[in-house]
Amino acid sequence: MLKLRELRVGMINVTVEAEVVSVGEEIEVVARDGKKYRVAVATLRDETGEFPMALWNDQIDKVEPGARIRVRNGIVYRYRGRVYLASGKRGKLEVLDR
Repeated sequence: MLKLRELRVGMINVTVEAEVVSVGEEIEVVARDGKKYRVAVATLRDETGEFPMALWNDQIDKVEPGARIRVRNGIVYRYRGRVYLASGKRGKLEVLDR
């Protein structure tokens, strides 16, 4: 299991546990294929620091500030100059406690 300060762009199969500090405003994005998706950015924190995580669709409804979560098989990527953690297509987000 990694700590947030260890995350770097391009990492895959990342497993982390952290507390959700905040969840930003939800927005709707339209993919190239025309499908609509909901996305929000949460701020995660562990003893090493904070890191942004992209939450997609149902994940937004599962997560709230103060919850402890685990991300398994996550990815770290750069989008518009910012670095994010996400569960990706193969990963999983688990809420450990609220």
